[in-house]
Amino acid sequence: MELLGPETFLPALEGKRGQDVADILLKVINHPSIFVFGELFDLENVRELEQNEQLKPYFDLLSLFAYGTFADYQRDQSKLPQLSASQIRKLKMLTLIALSNKTKIITYATLQEQLGISTVRELEDMIIECTYSGLIKGRMDQQNQILQVQFAIGRDVRPEELPGMIDRLSGWLSSANELMSKIDQQIAFVDRTQQQKADHAKAFSERRDEMMARVAQDQEKLQMQSMAAFAGDPELGMMAAGMGDAGPGFLDMFQQRGRPRRSHR
Repeated sequence: MELLGPETFLPALEGKRGQDVADILLKVINHPSIFVFGELFDLENVRELEQNEQLKPYFDLLSLFAYGTFADYQRDQSKLPQLSASQIRKLKMLTLIALSNKTKIITYATLQEQLGISTVRELEDMIIECTYSGLIKGRMDQQNQILQVQFAIGRDVRPEELPGMIDRLSGWLSSANELMSKIDQQIAFVDRTQQQKADHAKAFSERRDEMMARVAQDQEKLQMQSMAAFAGDPELGMMAAGMGDAGPGFLDMFQQRGRPRRSHR
């Protein structure tokens, strides 16, 4: 079912006064797809009903469906127009929505008491109807006799409840901002740690390359000393001892001097 708002009836209310307004409000209340009514209270001709002794019950009835519950109807029934069976069922559905917005786990006993329903079968039928209508989403646990609520549409908020709601939202926003600040700090810490790791890895790599170059140089130096000693040439041995400063042509010179010389006849 597609849920609608009361704006569908706003054009019909333009220019109307008194009983005509009350009759249209009854149509809104009876509409099977309308479960929010707040916009109607913004209309002057609707608010005028509250000041009319004869028509005030219709204004109170609209307030009941906007903000109230089935328990409120039972308490104030004598002050309100008589409800039809379909209107009572709709008010019970609105009550189920209100309960689902307050807590996510509701016992069958609580639901039966608040909705004035005597049997579990009737209660579960209403829960199923609300679910198929898109009013709530949840799971019925028949073994433990509870309703686990996952989602419920919002209901209208009384004007006097707005300051408290604003305070709660402000507190939530403050907590969210504080959490975001901590997350940003953690991200910055991770970034710094990663950079430090990268810097350390680079320094280690450079140090390793430097040490490997020195080891290679020392190995070549020892090799030259060994070769010079083997060739029995002290001069080459002395040069090999200082080959750290020798150029790349040193090995070629050693090879030339170490070759046997031909005798000239």
